[in-house]
Amino acid sequence: MSPMSTDRDQEEGDEEGYRRLWWEHWQLPAGLGALCLALGVWLWIVHDRNAEYAREIVALKESVKTGPMRPPGQVRTLRVKPDRAGPGGGAQISFRLSDSPQLIELYVDVSFAKLNTFRITVERADRIRAGAIHNLLRDSNGELRLAINTSALYPGTYRLAIEGLVNRGNPVRVGWVTARVTE
Repeated sequence: MSPMSTDRDQEEGDEEGYRRLWWEHWQLPAGLGALCLALGVWLWIVHDRNAEYAREIVALKESVKTGPMRPPGQVRTLRVKPDRAGPGGGAQISFRLSDSPQLIELYVDVSFAKLNTFRITVERADRIRAGAIHNLLRDSNGELRLAINTSALYPGTYRLAIEGLVNRGNPVRVGWVTARVTE
């Protein structure tokens, strides 16, 4: 060993005594390559999943634009006399939902009532209010006329509570109709 040589020179020159540093081992580039490959596969899967979500979002936005209702293909007329005894009685109507929606013209006979102004409250069987129509006037035949697009309905049982409104707007129960909607 010359007096000018260093330990590093000795390590480089001597193959047997040379000890590799941690970044010089072959496992490091192999491990980094495997890690890069795994990250690439993971990014590909995430990108594919996000692209699928993006397509679903576009489809949902389009369905919101067009709305849940579709134009009816045919008109069907139903006449019903409400049950005056209470809900769940004899006055029942039923119809099926199909691919082509229908416009249901519902004629409710309230000719027995002495009132002219009515309110109809529509509730599902689980007591969720689906809607209400206030200040509905009966026609000269004593009927209340409603038009319902079936694409706005979901399968289930609906209860229509018909109330007559006196001069001050206080409701008086007149009758009930049960509507069954099936698919």
